[in-house]
Amino acid sequence: MEYITKYIAGVQQRFTQSGGVRPFGISTLIMGFDPADEVPRLYMTEPSGIYSAWYVFLPILHVPPVSPVPRCSLTWGDYVGLG
Repeated sequence: MEYITKYIAGVQQRFTQSGGVRPFGISTLIMGFDPADEVPRLYMTEPSGIYSAWYVFLPILHVPPVSPVPRCSLTWGDYVGLG
């Protein structure tokens, strides 16, 4: 993952440096897994060629299940009465 991120950051920097144009005018987030381990990785690249690693935390795994949404029990007569 880091090798791919470093390569993409280099391409962004090269195009930003030449000719005064910025085809990559935004930061890029790159997510994935390294082949050696199963830990998710998150990297950010900037148009200037700088890249950095970020810590991935998934709070959704610690949230209790959501209760089902109650269904609407209106009938056709109720809808007619609303108008």
